[in-house]
Amino acid sequence: MWVRLAVMVLALAVFNGGPTRADDLPATIADPSFLPDWMPEFPEEGEAKTGVSSSGCDAIVGRWQWANGNVFTFTTDQRWQRPDAPYQGNWACQVNSSGQNEVRITPDQGSWWTVVQIAPDGMRMSGIGDNGYPADAVRLPETDPELQRLVGTIVEGAFPLDGWQDMGGGLLEEPVWFSHYRRPDRAQLVLVQWMLPRRSGTQQATFQITDVLVTPALPKDSELAFYCREAQPNVTRKIIAVVRPDMKQEWWRDVRQAWAVDLGSGRIQTFAPQGIECVNEGWGN
Repeated sequence: MWVRLAVMVLALAVFNGGPTRADDLPATIADPSFLPDWMPEFPEEGEAKTGVSSSGCDAIVGRWQWANGNVFTFTTDQRWQRPDAPYQGNWACQVNSSGQNEVRITPDQGSWWTVVQIAPDGMRMSGIGDNGYPADAVRLPETDPELQRLVGTIVEGAFPLDGWQDMGGGLLEEPVWFSHYRRPDRAQLVLVQWMLPRRSGTQQATFQITDVLVTPALPKDSELAFYCREAQPNVTRKIIAVVRPDMKQEWWRDVRQAWAVDLGSGRIQTFAPQGIECVNEGWGN
């Protein structure tokens, strides 16, 4: 017989690496009615669980960063692990009461669980833990050892890359520039570069690659924007973001994912997309 699971452990252990004592939980968690309507139901102990196809859940495969900064790597064998800590477990596809696929994340040690749904763009996932708290994560860029080895490379003039179309580039803030490439599957590649003093006898500008960003294939309704701003601007960084553009608007605010380029080091790091807006470079043309 199916029942709604009464929660006694902390789902946010996903984020801090281990379960928390049940008596640390809010009193409301013991009441199953506290859980939202879309939460899935689980079998009682000893009762068989209906198998569910993983179709529609495989988009979880890859690296994801939770809201508190912890990174999980999900693999095709329905396993996950934290690269920076000895925590790992399983993920499984299940169907909620609305007939939608969602992913249930559980540890090898501990009894917490978290259930998430992956956004249609494949770049965000959100859900809820067994304590009723929200769980949100963004997809991290692909890690390509060959491309990462470009860091430190000195570039003069055109810099073609096999399998990538050169989309141009521009200045973020002196002396930090970028070059933008795209694959046929709409994956994006960004090379962040320092402009160096021009060598004697050459007409070409000289750059040194300081960091590499590779995104998953973007949906057709999304683009990579390079001139974005925060709600409270910070002069030490520039923001790059995946946006859903609206050519009728001067500023695009439907931001799916963002990264900050540190102007002091030329390095890229994941950045929270909330409050980011990107200028429509074609506005007024």
